[in-house]
Amino acid sequence: MTAIKMNVNLYLCILALASVLISGCSSFGNRIENEEQLARIQDTWIRVLSNNPGNDNMRVDVSDSDGIIIDPANSGFRLNETKWQGISPQGESLYEYQELGSDGNYYAATMSLGTDDTLRISVGASGAGNVQKWVRISAYTSGSTGAIVNLTNSWIRVKSNNPANDGMEVTVAGTQAEVTDNPKSSFPLGALKWINIAWSGGKNYNYDELGSDGNYYPSRMVLDGDTLRLTVDYNGSGNQQRWVKKDAFTPGGAETVTLDCSNISSSTTLTNGAAAVDYIVPSGCVLNVIAELRIEAGTVIEFEENSGLGVYDNGKLIVQGTSAEPVIMRGTESIKGWWRGIHLESALSSSIENAEISDAGRNYVYCCNPIATIYVKNPGNVSFRNMTLSNGDAAGIYIRTGAKVTEYDNVTITTHNSYPLSIGFEITKDLDGNGSDYTGNSEDFVYVFGSDSRVDNEVKDLNVPYLFEGEVFDITKRLDVEAGTEIVFEAGGGWGVFDDGILSINGTSGSPVTMRGEQSTRGYWRGIHVETNSLSNKIEHAVISEAGSDYVYCCNTIASLFLKEGKLKLSHTSLKNGANYGVYAGKDFEFNGYNDNSITTHTSSPMYIPANTAGDLDSLSSSYTGNDDDYIRIYDSQVDEARSWHKNDVPYLFESVTDIIEPLRIFQGTDMVFEANAGLGVYDNGSLYVSGRSGQLVKFRGLNNVSGYWRGIHSETNSAANVINYAEITNAGTNYVYCCNSIANLFLRDGIMTVTNSSITKGGGCGIFVRSGATLTESNNTFSDNTDGNICQ
Repeated sequence: MTAIKMNVNLYLCILALASVLISGCSSFGNRIENEEQLARIQDTWIRVLSNNPGNDNMRVDVSDSDGIIIDPANSGFRLNETKWQGISPQGESLYEYQELGSDGNYYAATMSLGTDDTLRISVGASGAGNVQKWVRISAYTSGSTGAIVNLTNSWIRVKSNNPANDGMEVTVAGTQAEVTDNPKSSFPLGALKWINIAWSGGKNYNYDELGSDGNYYPSRMVLDGDTLRLTVDYNGSGNQQRWVKKDAFTPGGAETVTLDCSNISSSTTLTNGAAAVDYIVPSGCVLNVIAELRIEAGTVIEFEENSGLGVYDNGKLIVQGTSAEPVIMRGTESIKGWWRGIHLESALSSSIENAEISDAGRNYVYCCNPIATIYVKNPGNVSFRNMTLSNGDAAGIYIRTGAKVTEYDNVTITTHNSYPLSIGFEITKDLDGNGSDYTGNSEDFVYVFGSDSRVDNEVKDLNVPYLFEGEVFDITKRLDVEAGTEIVFEAGGGWGVFDDGILSINGTSGSPVTMRGEQSTRGYWRGIHVETNSLSNKIEHAVISEAGSDYVYCCNTIASLFLKEGKLKLSHTSLKNGANYGVYAGKDFEFNGYNDNSITTHTSSPMYIPANTAGDLDSLSSSYTGNDDDYIRIYDSQVDEARSWHKNDVPYLFESVTDIIEPLRIFQGTDMVFEANAGLGVYDNGSLYVSGRSGQLVKFRGLNNVSGYWRGIHSETNSAANVINYAEITNAGTNYVYCCNSIANLFLRDGIMTVTNSSITKGGGCGIFVRSGATLTESNNTFSDNTDGNICQ
């Protein structure tokens, strides 16, 4: 037993010793590996790219585990400061350390070593400079791909979107470029055109560009062999440039090609060469494209006077610019209307992308079409993306109904002598709303010419108003109008919704839809006509003004909003400055929502509606004052559905006898005025429940305050709901309501009626006439000035 125990103890001692030896070897191995990892970054590094470029070009020398600034460049850091502190390897090519910030504090950070001699740094603090890229100085200066030394040369500007400065020469030395020749530009010799040039990897460089205003703008350049392509972070001319090394530039080898004035009948590609202008279309020549014509990025085409380009039959135009190198199509002279423009009428898909087109609109390309920089004729099929049209003598783009627009995005049309865009109504759905810009033209409207909306369509908010031609546009499918949209109508213009038409005007409180006349004159345009039953018909948060010049369809009543039949939701909408009525509703029309509307400054009444429609109104949340005839007019009609009438800020005005054949309740404060020969008659299933209150009487009165001016109220039903409480009935009794009954303010032919707390005055006959078989319950009423007595039987 003892020997066995001793052997076990010896075994355990051997194991413990082996463990110590192994642990020591492992620790020693890790230390060696860390030292090797740290040795890999022992060098001088230059900062070439970051999200705080003001500190780029700084140099740091790494010794042991710290990085010391040996060249602060233009940064706010000082020479010999410790920029990186306590660098500690954390695995293959990954390090942790402390980064010195511009505020003097150190922040936890990581750096990763790339195989391309780069250090990529991420600082654990938000703010500028927390992402950085550094390059080993030996790689930066060795002439490898992306090194600044590759730029050291003289460069000639051969092409840009500001050709006045083309031909300039700069010479690169170090991180800046000096103007050494300026044959056409406004930049002086010796000016530093490029400064702070820094490699950002691959063929890419960041730098600052001197603009013609004397300011420097952050910019980027791409080196491709002997060519530099520049993009300036500035929205203006000259922000896209192409430069060629001087020793590679041979003007004789970069000649401009004058195109033959003949049909392009086979696939053709126009390419981007080194010349400032790649192609010229000769004077008076219309280039007929009846096969595919492709134009590469950066290509510049100039058109001599009265020339143009037309695409038809099997023609297809593919313009393939890029943001860095747009295709440029311009006149040989920068004069509005110098050349004709582009005509597209092929059913094959054409596209114009990243292009700048200027100086067009001289005349039609083919007789006798509208004149525009780009004219799209049915069955033309086209997409427009990232395109600028400028300096045109007519419209920018003209698109016929029936043409197909497959894509439309980021189109700028400016400095034209007519509308930026003229389109058929059905094209409005294809626009990109506020993604495009139409300002700066002589007529800053998108013009919509005579065509109907026979497809599901949309009118989108633009940065200019629409102007609709002076005729009636039919809407026979769904039409949505986007919040914020402004629509202007020429004289005689209007919208009519019928067949399967749906009108959905979708304004918001902050972005109402505006529909107005071209001139601020009452009744300048016709208005809106609706006659469909869709529950989707709505006008919300809109301002409709200057309408009511004439009916939309013959020969209806004239109103800003004419509702012949069907349904419509009307809410948060203002109708103003109109001729004739604000709203007219037919007997077969119904509001399926009505609230918070204003109808004002019309030459007639704010509303002309049947008795049923009066029950759709929302009482005092809407307003009807400020018109020439401040009454809600009720025309010859019946209450043939259970309804309630409420107080408004103007009275109801009845022009004839209104039949009440279903229950009607009239709430406190309601004011009803009757023209001569007008009255109310309750029969069949009708009942009249008048629920006034003390101080808020329901009033039934004549338009003129004279005895016997209107017919009065006739009742002949047995409903217990026949109640008149806290009412004023005056000026009635000019004649019977229905032939040939007695004359009274209130005539009870039969049935029952309760009258309490009411005033019956100035009757042309009896105050109340109760015929044999009728039952009157009355109390606390007052009577005066009734010709034939107060209560008669």
